[in-house]
Amino acid sequence: MSTNRVLRKTPSVIDWLKKILASFLVLVSLGALTAAPAFAADRAKVKVNSLIVRQSASVKSKGIATLKKGAIVTVYGIKNNWCRINTGSKIGYVQKHNLQKINVPNNNNSNNNNNSNNTNNNNNNNDKYDDIPSLETTDTSSNTPGELSKGSKGKEVESLQFELWKLNYLTAKSTVDGDFGDLTEKAVKRFQLQNGLQITGKADATTQKMIFAGAPPWKQIVTKNWFNSNINSIFPRGSTVMIVDCATGQRLRIVRVQGSNHADCEPATAQDTRTLKAIYNGKWSWNARAVILIAKGELVAASINSMPHGKDFIKSNDYKGQFCLHTTGSKTHGSNCVNSTHQAKITAASKY
Repeated sequence: MSTNRVLRKTPSVIDWLKKILASFLVLVSLGALTAAPAFAADRAKVKVNSLIVRQSASVKSKGIATLKKGAIVTVYGIKNNWCRINTGSKIGYVQKHNLQKINVPNNNNSNNNNNSNNTNNNNNNNDKYDDIPSLETTDTSSNTPGELSKGSKGKEVESLQFELWKLNYLTAKSTVDGDFGDLTEKAVKRFQLQNGLQITGKADATTQKMIFAGAPPWKQIVTKNWFNSNINSIFPRGSTVMIVDCATGQRLRIVRVQGSNHADCEPATAQDTRTLKAIYNGKWSWNARAVILIAKGELVAASINSMPHGKDFIKSNDYKGQFCLHTTGSKTHGSNCVNSTHQAKITAASKY
């Protein structure tokens, strides 16, 4: 009987020792986790001038902190282009394209942002994020985001709309709805107009990168009375400016050569002449077209025709004469009257 007791007791001791060993290994593992994160957390710096850290992964979520350009954060993980980060005092969410990964030597004795005493700032958000972030080690401006255009839907569109709203290209926050419609297309065109990009209304890679990089806000298109404004100061005789055709989005440089009731202009170069002719479908015309004049940083509603007439000043531009450019209240030289067709085009340009 006693032998049987010994035999039954021996396996119990072994099992007990195994449990002790397993517990020890768990404690060692937990100790390691307090010294370093359970996954390879990235360190990153803020790329944009001002970055709002949000309570949850949505542009509509409450902002809990604002970071300046160059601020260093710990990235816990990435999901749907949102990063879960630790600022050192807050844990929240920012979009991936606003961060650039940096390489930091592993030093378990350093004051790491993901210390356990910061977890109280987690806002009780239990979203599951990827264990291993994949921020780029180089500037993310080299990446190519997918093009967004009319009909696109989803979080990427919502993020784009939010940035356009912040910059006043979208005027109502209700348009930040994740649906790329007419108003978003118009806002993208305005952004492209003001920032010297090809005007397509489609948010291609270049357009998106400029929008998210903290571009200047929308300046608004203004009307300027030809006789009672500073139009002749910002567009004096001999100056070269840019005009943008509202219908096609094409740009060309023009030179004001003369004109008192309105501006008499010529294309600056032969290439600009070709662009002007293309806008008019290959034929010179007296028909008025709505354009936006860009001069001294201002966007001015205007109207042009393309028919060459009068003296030829620029011999190298392949354009024999001048064309007319009108602003609000300007007059024709022949009749000395305001032309209603040009004025209607100016009104249309002001609503671009």
